[in-house]
Amino acid sequence: MPQMGYLMWLFLFFFFFFFFFFWDSIFIIMNFMLLKMKKFILIIMKLND
Repeated sequence: MPQMGYLMWLFLFFFFFFFFFFWDSIFIIMNFMLLKMKKFILIIMKLND
């Protein structure tokens, strides 16, 4: 099916476009989420003790 191949290439193009243009923002968001998770885990650890 040629239309499926076309959709696959379109998907890959959008994926790489998103990846390259939003990599820095994704990294910042991931760091923020990790900091929140670390604080949350520390609170749980304190509650367990």
